[in-house]
Parts: sequence; C-alpha cells; structure tokens
Amino acid sequence: MIKMVDDQTMLPINERIANYGDGCFTTIAVVKGRAELLDQHINRLQTACERLQIDFSDWHSLRSAIEQKAEVLTNNVIKVLLSRGTGGRGYGTKQVSSANCYVSISAFPSDYAKKQVNGITLGLCNVCLAAQPMLAGIKHVNRLEQVLAKIELEKTQFDDLLVCDSSGNVIETTAANVFFGHQGQWVTPELSECGIEGVMRNHIIKIMNKNNVVVHEKPIPFSQLMHFDSAFVCNSLMKLIPISTIQLSADNRLAFSSSHIFIDWFKDNQNEVSINA
Repeated sequence: MIKMVDDQTMLPINERIANYGDGCFTTIAVVKGRAELLDQHINRLQTACERLQIDFSDWHSLRSAIEQKAEVLTNNVIKVLLSRGTGGRGYGTKQVSSANCYVSISAFPSDYAKKQVNGITLGLCNVCLAAQPMLAGIKHVNRLEQVLAKIELEKTQFDDLLVCDSSGNVIETTAANVFFGHQGQWVTPELSECGIEGVMRNHIIKIMNKNNVVVHEKPIPFSQLMHFDSAFVCNSLMKLIPISTIQLSADNRLAFSSSHIFIDWFKDNQNEVSINA
C-alpha cells in the first residue's frame, strides 16, 4: 500500500520500521517538476527489498505517485520509505501484513549551493562502521551508526565528518559518499562490507567511465589520504561538493584543491548529468 504522509502522520505502534528499522528508503531531488534519477532510485529500492526479503511489487504505482507529486513541485525533496509492514511477534515475520510504502515531501536544503562554490571542511569521526556484508550498500532504515555520527558532528564546527570502518578504511561521510583524486585519476571506497551505495555515487562513476575518466572502487586506508590532491563528496541532493580540508588531528590538516577539471565540469553541467541516465 502506498500512502502520502507528512510530519503529522502517526504510524501504527506495531509498524516494523518503528520497532526494528525493518525497511529501506531513498531520497529524491525534485527540480522544476521532475524527480531526478528516478530510475536509479527505483532500482535502489528494488535491490534493497530483494536483499531484505520485503515483498513489495507495486513499482509502477509508486513511480506514478512520485511523478505526479513532482509535477507540481519546483525545488523539493521526495522521500520514499518502504516497510515490511505491521504486526508479527518479536523479530518474526510470519504474521506481518503486506508491505507499506510511505511517500513524503520536504523543502530542499538551502546551504548546498554555497558549499558547491566554497567547498566543505571535514573532521574525523570516532564512530566506526561495523562490517555486515548482507546489509552493505543498501539504504536500510536502521541508521543508529549514522545517528551517533551526526551527534558527534553537531558538537564540532566541521561541515561533515569522515567515517571509517573498524579496519581503518575510509567509507563515507555522515551524509555522503566520497571520492579522492590524484593526477586526474579517482578512487572511491569499495563498499562490500559496509556503507551506502549512493545513487549519485553510482551515477558519477557512470559519467566518469563514459568520459574516459579513470575511477576505481577499492579500499582506501585512512593512512593513504595524504597521497591525494583532490576530493569531493556527493549525494542525490547536494550533487557534488569539493572537500577543501580534512582535519586529521589538532595539528594535522590535509588541504585539497577545490578546482579540478572533472569537478569543474560536473558543477557546470549539473542539470544535464543529474537528470539524464
């Protein structure tokens, strides 16, 4: 069942996303009446439902609902939240109702445009991501690691924090995927153990491949960050934002160039590259 909801909507007490984080979600940018990268967002939800064994099949109706809502919006965010359903005893799923799909609309963040020009500063997060290959990549609703990371961020003056796994490999920030560059070649963390495989991350990799920009997905040990000269973060709302500095410790700060041929090209062509597949 697909339901339009807002901040005043009350969920059932036995809704499984509220009790166990038993669901998945995606966040879609709407610009000038069009839901950007809608195919990729639908595919992300389908992949997550398959992995979590959530029985939802009404993808055509969901797409239509998103497109209809987007038509009357100018610069907003549509969030789609898919739940396994309500009911069931404990963690068990035998008595669970059919899946619920909640669609909501919110305002677009107001600070991204400025950050795209000025870049952002990152600190290092003390929260490490646990390895769980069965959940790695998907945007499931159980986000306690990210909540703890955001609490830590709110106590700092940084724009975001760089988050590593328990082995010391860079994975993402609290809100975005990350890319690092050196001499025109790029790497982004490999996400087979943890982290979110973002829609914009995958789209940027596709754009790089199409334009013969070298990009690799591989583990990035924290100790190797000083070997890069450019870096950026990305997600579906912020698109691409350069990283200006990463504060590794009180007396150790990495500085990156805020201008790179790919970063500049992407910023100049955001409408084209974000809407078209």
